[in-house]
Amino acid sequence: FDAGAPPKIIPDLDFGEQNHLSGNTACNRFSTQVTVQSNSLAMAPIASTRMACPGFPGELERQLLLLYANTLRVSFDDTDLLLSDGVTELRYRLKDWVN
Repeated sequence: FDAGAPPKIIPDLDFGEQNHLSGNTACNRFSTQVTVQSNSLAMAPIASTRMACPGFPGELERQLLLLYANTLRVSFDDTDLLLSDGVTELRYRLKDWVN
């Protein structure tokens, strides 16, 4: 898709207790429950805010939500969480909120 202007907010994921996942898509906040088995992650239906998102942030959100609807392969390297559906790979920088 046409990249246009970069989003003001970078998409993120926050894994919580009891398989809770929340984050933002560069436009809206969302939350869901996840199932993790071996090296795969599946998200339950997502609840999200419903702000209008024209241009790049809206297209990025649309692409992310389509990807999140799939069971994703999970892997890590030294600094990143990688999620992939076999075609598209998302890379999230790991952060420890405690330290």
